[in-house]
Amino acid sequence: MAIWFQPNYKNMKNLNGYKIVQDYISRTGELWHTEVFDVKGKRIVLKDHISKEITKTYYLEGKILYDEDGEIDIAYKETSTIDFGYTKKGLEIVVRFDHSDPYTSVDRFVRDWQELLPFMTSEILTYFISEEPLIPPIEL
Repeated sequence: MAIWFQPNYKNMKNLNGYKIVQDYISRTGELWHTEVFDVKGKRIVLKDHISKEITKTYYLEGKILYDEDGEIDIAYKETSTIDFGYTKKGLEIVVRFDHSDPYTSVDRFVRDWQELLPFMTSEILTYFISEEPLIPPIEL
């Protein structure tokens, strides 16, 4: 039987343009969740302090790839994301492309990731494939 904890209070602060929200369990005062939001208000990190699981989300919204002729090849939709999840099993990567995006196969994505994500710099990639830090040291 799962136990549902209702947060009693939140601690909110801003750091380097990111909003950090911490939820605490009402009965014990124990830290339950930490969430990090970007400047657009999109949640980029959810850390569950009870299960020790972390999910970092990279949003592809507004990212555009151009072909060799300078024409739009792929325009990622608002719902297109890549989730980097850290569980007891290790790192799991879940790619979510909008239905109209051309890449829906994870195998194909892994094979073509450098072509699909030229805007994901090595600094951004390092942040997402690492559990810490929770607050990005760079602008995403």
